[in-house]
Amino acid sequence: MRPAGIGLAGPQGHTKHLYHYRPPSMETAQSLKTLTSLPLQLRTHADKVILSLVSLGLFIIALQIMKLGARPLEPLIHEHLKVHSLWDGLGFGWITASAILSGSPVAAIAVTLYDGRAISRFAAFGMINGSRIGAAFMVLLVGYLYSLRGLRSRDGIGVGLLSALVAQSVHFPALLLGSVLLRLGLFERLPVESMEDVTSLMDRALKPLLDLLTRLLPDVALFPLGVLIMLLCFRLFDRALPEVSLEDARFGPDNQRLSNPWLMFGLGLGITFLTLSVSVSLGLLVPLAAKQIVNREQLVPYIMGAGISTFADTFVAAVILQDPKTITLVAVAILTITLISMTYILVAFRAYERALLRFTDLLLADRWALRIYLAAFVLIPFALILT
Repeated sequence: MRPAGIGLAGPQGHTKHLYHYRPPSMETAQSLKTLTSLPLQLRTHADKVILSLVSLGLFIIALQIMKLGARPLEPLIHEHLKVHSLWDGLGFGWITASAILSGSPVAAIAVTLYDGRAISRFAAFGMINGSRIGAAFMVLLVGYLYSLRGLRSRDGIGVGLLSALVAQSVHFPALLLGSVLLRLGLFERLPVESMEDVTSLMDRALKPLLDLLTRLLPDVALFPLGVLIMLLCFRLFDRALPEVSLEDARFGPDNQRLSNPWLMFGLGLGITFLTLSVSVSLGLLVPLAAKQIVNREQLVPYIMGAGISTFADTFVAAVILQDPKTITLVAVAILTITLISMTYILVAFRAYERALLRFTDLLLADRWALRIYLAAFVLIPFALILT
């Protein structure tokens, strides 16, 4: 049978085909599909960029409003909430981050309260560390909700428990080390002169808005308003995040490269820095572990790395406030957490990892042990505030 086509009669009766239809190859079809979807992809990326810029603007506005409203809150914090010391701040940051399921807004609140001198630097330092311990409750909750799906629910809950245990084992010693460094005054001032032009420009740009708010609202309403804007900012930023899927990176429980603690540490550091959200980077681990894409043995250094780079937004908040003492506070928090994490990895990582995994297995095997641990997770921060 002659193939279908359009032809012209040539010399000696031969037919010259002008064209002949051939089905497109797989590569061509994929290229066409990519080209046709390009406008949608560009529009999606543009939307995410715009949303990121809006959330950044709201972040700066929220910090300035909270800074204005921090000082009037000093009597409330000292007389009623009784946040005076390192341990008060730890409990307050812990329970607040657990309640709102996020540590970043609480850490930002801590630096603005300290910048406004509503709390002491030790209370602020405790609150910053407590915010990261309390944020682990979000991973616990995600693990529990994922367990309702039934299949391999134990692994999902195990990731949440492991995240909480890593946070506690890192932040408690970091809290003690940091308090010693702060008392010694080894990092009293850090240079911030290079930011003066930027921050003064922001102050001038925001002054009309801040003046309007101070005229319209009582002083005690400014800080809650700033907190609400801050929460909205982080919500918008989460929506603007790029899609991150560890499944596309050829992860697998038998991948020997993922047994390298430094690789996993760097991966947790990088993904959390990319997303600026420990909730996202650690929340990814729950379905991955439940689907056996990764093993729990591979996750301890990943969680440790995520716990360091999650302070990026807190450091940015301190720089925007342009207070050397506030910047020092956040820098000491980052330094001490890094030192403790490095010590675990360099000195006795396998023993540390085995201890965490065994304790996690104990909690998963004994329902009463798990209930006691969860009750302690909620009650300890209240006890720290009240004592």
